[in-house]
Amino acid sequence: MITEFSKAVCVPELAILETGTRRGGRGKIADLREAYWLLLHENGFSYLEIGNLCDRNRSTVLLGIRRIRQLIESGDRETTRIYELTKHIKR
Repeated sequence: MITEFSKAVCVPELAILETGTRRGGRGKIADLREAYWLLLHENGFSYLEIGNLCDRNRSTVLLGIRRIRQLIESGDRETTRIYELTKHIKR
């Protein structure tokens, strides 16, 4: 699924899956990563499974998905665009 997601958002797979984090700010890549987690979750993956796939813990994944959902619900233009580009991707 990462390949299809990567193509849809025009960002390399490794950039999306990168485990290194930059302290002090959120960026486009973090938003894409969390949108990818949401996609996985909507396709039946548990928070624990997503964490294992992406080298994160369950709580990090849960909070990231919650954040992305809130952005979509609030009408954030960029997050909604990403979601619309990728929501069709299935397992």
